[in-house]
Amino acid sequence: MLLAACLLVIVIVVFLIMRVKPEAALTFYIPAVTFFIYTLGTAIMGGTRYYFLTYLVICGIGAIYSYYTFFRNFIILSHAVILLFIAARIPLLNSDPFLKDILADWIIAAYTTIFFLMLSRFLTEKSSRVRTGRGYLQSPNGRHP
Repeated sequence: MLLAACLLVIVIVVFLIMRVKPEAALTFYIPAVTFFIYTLGTAIMGGTRYYFLTYLVICGIGAIYSYYTFFRNFIILSHAVILLFIAARIPLLNSDPFLKDILADWIIAAYTTIFFLMLSRFLTEKSSRVRTGRGYLQSPNGRHP
């Protein structure tokens, strides 16, 4: 089952890289596909101990490419899915922890993804300044040095 899920992720990722705009594929579609397959596989298998840690790794993959709007959409969608699974009591963790423990883990993951989101926004602004040349060759009064 795990091998089939890994092969499915690889096939879909290769297809997305070939067919979709590069920034959209790298920042939204690849983490989203990986997240959905991982979440569904986890729910079918009865949960895993490291669900939220793996989720943060998937978010880190999306944050690497620093396209703020695509990454923001992925974060909103993934947290909505996680909350839906928690509300429906679909197991994401292999033990049967209390609801407050699951929500505490989700809150930690939410704050971490907010940090990733702020970092992505900062890097997006810096890279757009570098591409346009604004702010690096000018002195504070607007004249070249």
